[in-house]
Amino acid sequence: MDRLKVVLQGFPAKSNRGWLGWCNVVLMGTSNGYFLFDTGSYGDRQELLDSLKSHKVGISEIKGIFLTHFHFDHAINIELFENAKIYLSEREYNYITSGSFEKASDLYVPKSMISYLLNRNPIILRDNEKILDDIVAIDLPGHTPGSMGYLLEKTKTLIGGDAVKNIKEFYNELDTLLVFGDINDYRESLKRAKRIATNFVPGHDSIFSFDKEIKKLTDLEIIIYSNTNWKEIQPKEFKIT
Repeated sequence: MDRLKVVLQGFPAKSNRGWLGWCNVVLMGTSNGYFLFDTGSYGDRQELLDSLKSHKVGISEIKGIFLTHFHFDHAINIELFENAKIYLSEREYNYITSGSFEKASDLYVPKSMISYLLNRNPIILRDNEKILDDIVAIDLPGHTPGSMGYLLEKTKTLIGGDAVKNIKEFYNELDTLLVFGDINDYRESLKRAKRIATNFVPGHDSIFSFDKEIKKLTDLEIIIYSNTNWKEIQPKEFKIT
């Protein structure tokens, strides 16, 4: 298989009912087996399992999950993968276990999942820590104080989570709508992302490359489901050279 495959395609959308929370979930083959970056939300569960099945990867084959941060739309499905090691940043771990997220009025942290996370004995990561193969942990605080990206050094690919939420905010260096850390940290994280990477897996948008201009590497086909007219779409593949 190619190193990276889109399992769930991210999409930046909000309705008058709130955020849809469709984040990118990426599968990576490594020398130690299969790993996921983020897991999606409750509404993604069946699609997540179906997509993994289409890639001929079983739940028990996922060796680890790299979380960009501990918001429901990225982390809630960790409980599907009982055999996987869970990785997250030290700063995010402290943010959710100290109760700081409540002081920040961060309602997107799934409070009921914190004790579950602790029982899983997560592996705590620090900035610039090499994990396996060419994966390096990168602190990208702002959206949450402990937001973390994962840099694949060989291809300069950054899996950025909501520190790189979507193409519009990235390209125009716009302040994101949800900052539970420090806005200045968020701005610096965006600049750091541009310095260290060329290819980006954002939190909620098409995967893209960026030199002077944006080039989309994936896109999402939106389908309106009804009782009489619907179809299924497989995630689109992408290749970084």
